[in-house]
Amino acid sequence: ALHDGPFKVVPLVGAMMRTLTLADLALELSSPEPPVLKALRQADVRALAMSEATNGVPEEVGRMLTALCLATGATRVLDVGTFSGYSAISCALGMPEGGKVTCCEPNPRYAAMARQNIALAAGETCAQLELMEVSGTELFRRVRARGEDGAFDVVFVDADPPGYEHYFEQAYALLKPGGLLILHDTLWPEDRDLQFGDHPAMRALNARVARDRRWSTLLMPFSFGLTFSIKAICTPEPPPPQPAQLRGSGAGGCDPSVPPALEDAAAHRASCDAYIGWLSARRAEVVRELAELQAA
Repeated sequence: ALHDGPFKVVPLVGAMMRTLTLADLALELSSPEPPVLKALRQADVRALAMSEATNGVPEEVGRMLTALCLATGATRVLDVGTFSGYSAISCALGMPEGGKVTCCEPNPRYAAMARQNIALAAGETCAQLELMEVSGTELFRRVRARGEDGAFDVVFVDADPPGYEHYFEQAYALLKPGGLLILHDTLWPEDRDLQFGDHPAMRALNARVARDRRWSTLLMPFSFGLTFSIKAICTPEPPPPQPAQLRGSGAGGCDPSVPPALEDAAAHRASCDAYIGWLSARRAEVVRELAELQAA
């Protein structure tokens, strides 16, 4: 449950229903849905039971993916769990010539629908779409095996909730510095009344993601909740190890006029060496991060 004002408490579900209702209004005041996506949604409703057809991302999420890819100039996108292809095509519509969306769908029936929809969208997008009929875990394994670490601008995850923690870690390796990870359907589990299924694990992941210093994270009350995590360009480091026996303020922090006791000399030297080693390693990391940023 959530607090609505200083006195009244309302269920999170009720608060989210308000947001979803506002999303319908927002769509009415936005650019129209591309015909290829509208046709895809209508085909899903005709071919599938409603409980299945709603497995795809909502229309507003598709618009958001297109806008983000367009605004960031994304050329490489990973879509984990594309269902019938709506999310992958949405990304491709916002990408330039030469861009590529790599996506997966493990269910054979849905994958066949996605292939058909991707073929129909070929004349509407500039970007290439690659579909693998595998799980999210296998998708990450294959892409990393191809040597594509650090190659992606955006990773979008709308797959099996138990895999989110694994996908979160794998996405860090695949994204460029400054790249964007989007996790779908992350706010609903924050209702504390949901103590079954994957909801408690998702709440724990939300808390962990928010504290992870490798990312800048924002959970938006958009659709069923979207977590936006931007891979840090320069990861903050914990305070460096300080030499145990530093004295005074001479060169390097060691004042030769106040030498350590003879019995402490070895420990003092080792501590100084460790500090210098840490500085050298940190300098190498900064040089590497700057080179990656320039290359991007």
